[in-house]
This record gives sequence, structure tokens and C-alpha cells, in this order.
Amino acid sequence: MSSEERNLENVIDELRKKLDDAENEASKYGTIIGRVTRYESVSVNENELVGVDVLFDNYQNSDIKRGQYLAIRSIIKPIIMLGQVYSISRADALSRLGIRELTYPRDPSTIITTTYIALRPIAEMEGDKIRPAVSPIDPQSPVFIPNPNLIERILRIPEKGIVIGKIFSGGEEIEAEVKLDQYALRHHTLILGTTGSGKTTLLKTIISSQDIDKSTLIFDRQGDFVNFLKDRKDFSVLMPVVEEPNSKVSIQDHVEDFANWYGCDPNTINVVNGYGAFVRCNNHDVFVVPYSINFYDNLRNFNKITP
Repeated sequence: MSSEERNLENVIDELRKKLDDAENEASKYGTIIGRVTRYESVSVNENELVGVDVLFDNYQNSDIKRGQYLAIRSIIKPIIMLGQVYSISRADALSRLGIRELTYPRDPSTIITTTYIALRPIAEMEGDKIRPAVSPIDPQSPVFIPNPNLIERILRIPEKGIVIGKIFSGGEEIEAEVKLDQYALRHHTLILGTTGSGKTTLLKTIISSQDIDKSTLIFDRQGDFVNFLKDRKDFSVLMPVVEEPNSKVSIQDHVEDFANWYGCDPNTINVVNGYGAFVRCNNHDVFVVPYSINFYDNLRNFNKITP
């Protein structure tokens, strides 16, 4: 045997070991369903899709859908790439042979064919590094359905935080969770949605979560959050009033109004220090501070407060 032949065998042995390692790691993180296709070039760029061949048995048992998350464990380099199914192609055996039947007989055996999936790469993981999908992918690399923990990791979802929902994969919820951590909540966040889509419910989830320590200040024009919180915890309310407490209208009067609006017990009102009062609402103490602004006296200072 020549040195070139020995070198080639060594390379093949090394690649066989790398392929075994790739399959073992893919099995560790999910269920293998196919391989990156051998029948076309595999490119990774901004608009390119990665072709995946799925054997009929795996297709039949895996219930693959468009939009589902799949992952690839490359062979040469230990990279796991996450992507979403862009398209799924099925073909009869006659289509592969270029034969057209005029009578269309029933023949189940000819639909036992390989399924072709076009996968759009999203991001990749190499060790502890998470980055956009930038690395080459080897043909024959195992393709697998990733477990929820791997999806969360590659999508950079925090390990700890407020759970605000689940990830959609293939048109349905999976166990992978979407979380907001303290870092995200320190930045401006805009929540958009049509009426009834769940904006207020999402905010209530964030407020009531005990997953992270936080303080919350709410401008509650409709009273949604007062009604929500009075069943859950003690809290304070700055209550805007037209007339500041005086000899005619007392703090007691204002807090009685608050108690009547929100179904609290007016008999539990306890005025404190002349600027607010506690009132019992559904077994929780709410501290209410009535306040008003005299525009005549404060108008000249408004530009300092809100320039």
C-alpha cells in the first residue's frame, strides 16, 4: 500500500470518527431524522437554504411541518446550526424516474420516497459561542429535532427570567420558553397588539412574576392593575384628585371614594401622617395617597420638570 493510500485511509478513518461524534452529539440534543443532502452543493449565505434528505420512515414518524425548528450537527467542525423549515418536498417514485402513468393506478409502494426539506439557517453554536449562521455545513451532517433547552440556548433566551410565553415551532407551541431577564427589562420595551391580543395580560404576567426581584411603577388610567393587584399583594396608589385634602374634603373622604370604586372595605381606612391612608382590599393592604396639582402655582415650574 502506497503512502498516499495509507494517508487516504487515515483521512477516511478520521472522518468516520468525526461522523460518529456528530451523530452521538445530535442524539444527545434531540432525535435524528435525516442528513444534509449529498446531491447538491451546501451553501451558507444570506439567502441560501440548506437541503436535507429525510428517509421515509423518519418522515412518517416525525410529523415535520413548515416553520419547525431543526438543527444540524456539522461533521468537520463541531458546530450545531439551528434553522427553520422553509419548504417540504415529497415526490412519487415515478416522478423521480420521469415516468407519467395515464391510468393512475393505486400503488402505495411508489410513495416510499425520500422527503426533501429546505432549511433556513438562523444561528449556530460552537462550544459556548453563539453567533449568526456563518460556518460551512458538511454534506451528510446529521439533522435532528432539537430539544427545547437547545433551542432556548441557541436563540439566546436567558436561563432565568420572567416567562412571558412559549416558542412556536411548526405552527404550534413547544416546551421552549421565552423569558425576559433583568438586562432586557432595563431597556425600553414596546408592546404592540390589537385590542384583546393580550398586552395587558402580558404586563400583568411581568408584574406578578417572582422570578426576578423588581420594583414596578404603573400609570393605570383604567384601573386594570389596581383590580389585578388587590387580589395578590400589598401595594401603594397615588390617587389623582381634583381638590387636595383640606377642611372640606379630607384624606378619609378621598380614600372612601377609592374603596367604593374598587370594592374595598371603607371601615378599615387608617389615615397615616396626614398624607395617605391604608385600606383593606381583598385581604391586602393598599396605601392610598391622594394628590393634586395647583396649576396656577406650579405652571412656571413645569418647564423644569418636563423640558
